[in-house]
Amino acid sequence: MITAENIQLVTALLGVIASIIAAIESRLIKRMVKAEATSPESAIELSSLGSISRWKLNRLQKIKAIGVTSHSKYYLDESHYKKLRTKRRKIVLSIVLPCIAAILIISLWMM
Repeated sequence: MITAENIQLVTALLGVIASIIAAIESRLIKRMVKAEATSPESAIELSSLGSISRWKLNRLQKIKAIGVTSHSKYYLDESHYKKLRTKRRKIVLSIVLPCIAAILIISLWMM
């Protein structure tokens, strides 16, 4: 049987995982911004990335938030990244927040 404690534990773990992935993405984006790699002409090499960073880089490439040149250099496509962030905010507001509210209500009701 699923208890309120189990739901809270799963929610907390998912929150931790999401925070770690968000931090990795943030470091990757900050690295590009700091190097001013915001166009194909100013693209940079991204060596020594860990497996999660490489996975995140590939995900951002697929949605065109990060571009890659023919010489395997990377740059931030600021307009696509801004659209991605807007889309994520809408998802949080329309799905995640109501789910969290429902979990809290159920938790309080089961007390």
